[in-house]
Amino acid sequence: KLTMFDQNQELKASRQIQKMKENQMHLNQALNNRRRQEMKNSMNKTMDRIHLLNQIKEITNKEQIQVSSKNTKNFDTQEYLKNAMQFKSKEKELQRQAKIREEQ
Repeated sequence: KLTMFDQNQELKASRQIQKMKENQMHLNQALNNRRRQEMKNSMNKTMDRIHLLNQIKEITNKEQIQVSSKNTKNFDTQEYLKNAMQFKSKEKELQRQAKIREEQ
């Protein structure tokens, strides 16, 4: 049979164990909160980077469009059409010759 002293010691020990469990739970919660916050921060940094990259891409595209529109100002449409028609007729002629070769 347990003495009064033994029962007291057991009660103290079970209270200590309970306190340790509670402390452990609080530590785990704090750790999880911190991990969650770090993930959030990391995600925000990534989103910021993506946003910046998209802005850079937009600016680059605008600059390319401006450059190409400057180039087209010096560009003669009639000349282009003439060249395109010549190219098309050359292409047709080559296809016609290729067909003749196949048939022979």
